[in-house]
Amino acid sequence: MGRTTDDIVVGADGSIFVAPVGTEPPAGIAEPWGAGWTELGYTDENGFKFTDGKTIVDILVWQLFYPARKIITARDFTTDFALRQFDGETVKLGFGGGEITEPESGTFRYTPPAPSFIDERALGAEWLDGDKVFRLVLPKGLVTSNVSTEVVRTKSSDLPITFGIIGADGQDPWYFDTNDESFLDLVGS
Repeated sequence: MGRTTDDIVVGADGSIFVAPVGTEPPAGIAEPWGAGWTELGYTDENGFKFTDGKTIVDILVWQLFYPARKIITARDFTTDFALRQFDGETVKLGFGGGEITEPESGTFRYTPPAPSFIDERALGAEWLDGDKVFRLVLPKGLVTSNVSTEVVRTKSSDLPITFGIIGADGQDPWYFDTNDESFLDLVGS
């Protein structure tokens, strides 16, 4: 492998998408996000981050100061981003569903979902670095954190989102595709 500055990735631009669970993501890196996928618009300048988390239990023994074994008891994967656009689609995502109606002409009302409703979605993110394209797909998940929005005179009213995966039998919990040739040497390993 060695050192090469070509393998430093900078997310210079990107987009985040949501779709109903079961919506097919693009078949290839050059394919557009198709029917059912909705782009969420601008995020704040921090873009987005993703985290692969593990819950690890240490197995201790009397004779050692350090754990004799470590067992992974659970895994999690989340993405975090702040939506800068405040519109019907982003509000519904942030607050877990709900309904938008027009009670009178030119007046739109958002009503939150029933307390027991779980708004499961698919999420996709794409970022670019020159000619390199990266696409992250979470086939099933939901917003897992509280959404707190400030409405003040001196800054935008963002919708901070943490989106966590939900596992399903026979389905990869998450994956990303890329055309970055630095991955070529590890195909099949």
